This record gives sequence, structure tokens and C-alpha cells, in this order.
Amino acid sequence: LGDTEAAVGLLDEALGKNPNLMPAYINNRYMKLALDAPIKKPESHPVVEDWGPPDTPNPKVTVVIPTYTRPDFLDKVARSVLDQSFRDLELIVVNDGGPPDAGEILRKIGDNRVRYIVIEHGGISAALNTGVVHARGEYVAYLDDDDIYLYDHIESLAGYMDAHPEAQ
Repeated sequence: LGDTEAAVGLLDEALGKNPNLMPAYINNRYMKLALDAPIKKPESHPVVEDWGPPDTPNPKVTVVIPTYTRPDFLDKVARSVLDQSFRDLELIVVNDGGPPDAGEILRKIGDNRVRYIVIEHGGISAALNTGVVHARGEYVAYLDDDDIYLYDHIESLAGYMDAHPEAQ
């Protein structure tokens, strides 16, 4: 959490406890610190291009796909999101300063739930943070640009989150 003083205090306290219980104790204290920490929204990297905001202003789920140099997979990856049994979603693809092919691939798909953002190269964290900043969904999911979702993946996840609000 970036709080060195709290971390050192936590370790000192844990060392005085039963050594067999130390991992559980540290995890419990860490979770308390994490839950009490102020929530900061990540910062967006400078946006070079942004098009295709979805028509649905507040979808239930936003899926963020960061991409850099793998446009060959992008059509199949994006379609695995857009062809989900769960339809109330938006897809944000963040091109992390890679070749412009990704934008053309997404335009050809022609789905109004796709948003495409190009940023200056900043790495996967910058791409993910930018996607999260622009996300409108109640839930945000992440998918690598070389992976796919099974047909009911988002429905399963959103259904679980809805049924278990304590997990949020």
C-alpha cells in the first residue's frame, strides 16, 4: 500500500506472535489496511486517439483489453467478448502505442459496444489504468490480447458478483 511505517509495524507485531500463525496474522492485518486505505482512481495515460463510445451509457460490465504488438489475435479475442451470452457490456481496447492495425480490425467488427483508445507507449499498467479510467461498467474485467473468454464467462462472473455483494 506504499505505507512503509505501517508495514514495519505490522512485521514487528507479527514477530511477537506465534510463528506458526504469522502468515494468517499478516494476511488479516494487511486486508484490514487495504480495506481502510483511501480508494484512488488510477490516472489515464495521455490519449492519442479515442473513438467508438458505446451507445449504452452505463453497461453492467466493462471488459478492458490492453494491446501492443499482437493485432493478429485481436479479432478473435474481441469477438469472444462481444459474442458473450451476457450482452450488457462494453469492450474497451487500449492500444499501448503499438501499430495502428488494431483500430482497423475493431472497425471491421462494427459493434457499437466497442471503444478504442490509443495511448503513448507506457506499458501494460498504463494501458490497463487508462481502460479503467474510461470504463462505465459496474464491474470491470480484464482480458489479455492473446486470450479468449468462453461463451458464458461474463454471465457467470456478473451473476456471482450480483449474488454475493460482500465480494465486491
